[in-house]
Amino acid sequence: MAQDGQYYFELGRDGTKADFEAAYAALKAEEKPYDKIMMLKLGARAAFHQGRPENIQTLLAEPLKFHFLNAVYGNMHEEIKINVGHELGDLLCAGSHYPAPADPLAAARVALAAVPAAKRQQTLDAALLSAMISHFMAETLTGVLLDLGANPNAAVGDRAAGCILAHAVTACQSVATLKLLCAGGADFSVALDYARNNNFGSANCEKIEIYGCAIPQMAEKDRPPETAPSAGTAGEIARRTEALRAAARKSKPAVRIKPPR
Repeated sequence: MAQDGQYYFELGRDGTKADFEAAYAALKAEEKPYDKIMMLKLGARAAFHQGRPENIQTLLAEPLKFHFLNAVYGNMHEEIKINVGHELGDLLCAGSHYPAPADPLAAARVALAAVPAAKRQQTLDAALLSAMISHFMAETLTGVLLDLGANPNAAVGDRAAGCILAHAVTACQSVATLKLLCAGGADFSVALDYARNNNFGSANCEKIEIYGCAIPQMAEKDRPPETAPSAGTAGEIARRTEALRAAARKSKPAVRIKPPR
């Protein structure tokens, strides 16, 4: 008997891990499982916020790709419907029935716990790219994904190195997000090469060049000062002694002692 969307939502929210995995496997074998999997995903997201992460972990460990026909151009495109970057972003922001996690990094670690070690790096890098292209939580996601080990210079799928930063700039991500990528090691020269080699257009390439000059300087200015030497080092003691002497000379006028007659 055919099941409706509410059935799959409740299965995602309330079903056991085994029942969820069985339903997900069965849906992946269907010709057009999109709507049902979306409801399954929404239920799994609700379960995550109720303290049961195992179902969303299954989805994020095995992201599913769909194909759809573009009716306007009549050609075939690939569209990722279970997208790790988007899913993380949605999990880390407040929903209508749940608040945002107090600790986004801890929540992301839990959500990605089932990703196989062999796929972890490519999963993090792909998530960072998708966040840069189209997620409103990009700044939060950037910090979280970099902390988890995402490489901002990585090649992702058939996109060469530099794609993450290039797409971040051309998608008009915030300066704060670009500064995070820069602090994480993103290379604007690599991003510029990627943009030039992939027909981003002269305006976008110029934009990357401008940001490539400005953002590293901003990131450098924001960097906390280097830790001062400990109080016990000879250099610090000498500096403090000289400062005390200078202060004393400034606060007390020199007293000229007259020689005896």
